[in-house]
Amino acid sequence: SCFVDTRAMAKIGEGDPRWIVQERDDGRNVDEWHWSDGDCTPEALQVLQDQMHGEFIFNRFGNYMKVTAVVRRDGNVSRCKSRGSRGVRFPSDMHISISWKGEWDLNEHTGKISLDVDPDEGVKDMAKHMVVKYDKGRVKELDEMMRLHASKLVYKSIGTMLGALFDKYAPDANRPEREEVILRSTPIRKSRTNRRLCILLLQPLAVLFFFLMHCAF
Repeated sequence: SCFVDTRAMAKIGEGDPRWIVQERDDGRNVDEWHWSDGDCTPEALQVLQDQMHGEFIFNRFGNYMKVTAVVRRDGNVSRCKSRGSRGVRFPSDMHISISWKGEWDLNEHTGKISLDVDPDEGVKDMAKHMVVKYDKGRVKELDEMMRLHASKLVYKSIGTMLGALFDKYAPDANRPEREEVILRSTPIRKSRTNRRLCILLLQPLAVLFFFLMHCAF
């Protein structure tokens, strides 16, 4: 048979303090061996603003679109670091709004681009997910140009943002590989207005050419 000495058992509401889980003020994450996180939102947003404010989204053939403001709507950029895994990550759920203005077909346009700042997203996916808004009158051809070139500008700016965060918080850590992006490198089709201007300029030359040919014969 088994006998239990009830005198050695804890009374209801009592217990051995060695087995009680409690919050301790003297807890430490020694040498950051475990994952720790921190907020990097202010410096991340500042880099994005410095990189994009005043930049041309594109500027070709008399048509241009230019960034006038970069504003954080919600979300944050965090710093997750662990010496144990020898890694550092900067996850983000920050949502930004980019104000822009410009000229297309001799008409002025203004609007906003809304998108999430996702360091793991490529240029093509970013172009698909961004939302382009116009203060008045949507132009389909302009919409395509905005997505194509704004995604490149944002992607490159996020790369600069990550570089700045790595320089500050983890200069010796391995950095993720990113696509090589060249801004405003893709030829933009001439707008209808520019095509009309070319035709008007070529007409006198065509008349002069036929006149000279007639005189020659």
